[in-house]
Amino acid sequence: TTARQRTSRSAAAAAMPPPSSSLPVLCLAVVVVVVALAAAVAQAQVQPFTPLTAPVKGYNTVRTHGDSAVYTIDAGNATTYVYPIYLVELKGSRTDIGYAYGYMLHKEIEDMYDIFMSALIGTQWYDEAFSALVEKLLVWQWDDYLSAEVPPQYLTELEGIKAGAEAAGSKRVYNIIKSVIVLANAPGDLKDFIYILVREFGPHTLRPINLGGPIRGMCSMFAAWGSRTEGKKLFSGRNLDWEKNLGINKYKVITLYRPDDGYSHVTLGYIGLWGAIAGMSSKGVTVHEANLEENEITFGGFPWLLRLRYIMESTYSTMGAKQIWERTNNTVGFNHMVASAAEAASYANTGKTSAGVALVMETMFNYTAYFNDNDPRERDATTPSPSGPVQFGFPLPEALWRTNHGYDPTIREHYLWSQAVNTSTFNRYMYLHNEIANYQKIGEEIGLEEATVIIAVAADKGPNPYSCDDLMAGSNVISAAFDATELIMSVAWESNSGANWRSACCSTYVQVDLNYWFNK
Repeated sequence: TTARQRTSRSAAAAAMPPPSSSLPVLCLAVVVVVVALAAAVAQAQVQPFTPLTAPVKGYNTVRTHGDSAVYTIDAGNATTYVYPIYLVELKGSRTDIGYAYGYMLHKEIEDMYDIFMSALIGTQWYDEAFSALVEKLLVWQWDDYLSAEVPPQYLTELEGIKAGAEAAGSKRVYNIIKSVIVLANAPGDLKDFIYILVREFGPHTLRPINLGGPIRGMCSMFAAWGSRTEGKKLFSGRNLDWEKNLGINKYKVITLYRPDDGYSHVTLGYIGLWGAIAGMSSKGVTVHEANLEENEITFGGFPWLLRLRYIMESTYSTMGAKQIWERTNNTVGFNHMVASAAEAASYANTGKTSAGVALVMETMFNYTAYFNDNDPRERDATTPSPSGPVQFGFPLPEALWRTNHGYDPTIREHYLWSQAVNTSTFNRYMYLHNEIANYQKIGEEIGLEEATVIIAVAADKGPNPYSCDDLMAGSNVISAAFDATELIMSVAWESNSGANWRSACCSTYVQVDLNYWFNK
């Protein structure tokens, strides 16, 4: 089945004149407005885009251990996937959760890691000796730095993973899990790892290093609520635009954590990735992240994969999330977002400020800038151009979104990538703005199908955000939309491999009702 057709028009495009080189310059303010609008027009397309969707028909049990189990999702024959989507349910104490994961999935964890590393590094380099060296370096960073501020419950989970995997005959899994957390926490451009070494060993280490080219890190995220949405509910979405066609989509997974001492929550990713790159809790809290390349970074903080899980299992509000954030420490620069269905309901019922519904954290070492919807810092942001400063931020009320740049002045001062209006991060920022604004313009409320369209349009699928004609274009490997109020999500992964690869947003969004799992 497919979602009903949605026509994605840019509200901005409908109201903006085409750029003109002969426009008289009346004042700097006019130049700022016209150049900014022309930049927005250049990114706008008036075309339909309809993501493929399929409801879940059932779950097939693969294996069990205690109260935990591994399933495959049955979405019928309508999906584009060659390999199944796994759902892993982990229930019990922290030791139980970890043990079951390591025991049930040790083979898949090892295989995923070897596929990932050989594809990332190159098969000509990835032999047993080189693998051991890389693993030793990554484990060193975890043991000596990145694990220092990890709460005890997660260390207990990792020890459980170690015990379960070893009971099943694998001695590699424990170090693989630690290594993957380190890799996920690394800067998007590997040469910027030098700034972590500076923090660990001092400024004498600040010299150029060559660790290969940048890893793609073109993520995006949004939230919308209030008068923009069906029933004034909270909807959010997240794209992971990353290294594509590595072969790890063989192990795509929804991981359901049901700890005895915390709220149940799900994360999206791949088997062997322990933590949250995106997720939703049983209390309707959604978490998101996008790379933000900064030169003030460290591994001496709370690794964000686990920090986002900690938020989901600990609080139902953005105020609670902010309190957690303020008493823990940042590592590498990222944009993070937390949104709360409870706060959206409170706003809908009381009509008070919408500032607490969603919260963006622009982060680097020892510094976080917090943003709510329609923030004046975002609205007033400009960036240089040949014609003078142009507007760089276009915030809206009852909506919040980010890609891979920031709007806080301090964050922008330490940002390492381009802040021009013709960049990928700005284009994707404007795609989100235009889609959200357009639904209001045409008088259509945003529901889960519309949220799926919004996040799919912003996903990297090549030069045309409204077309999947070139299936090999782009780098979108995970795309998800959340109905945080009703606890339903629509999630897609990259599919196939080699010349048959296609991006997640051009694959099938599987619609999963999490009420069954949270209330089981």
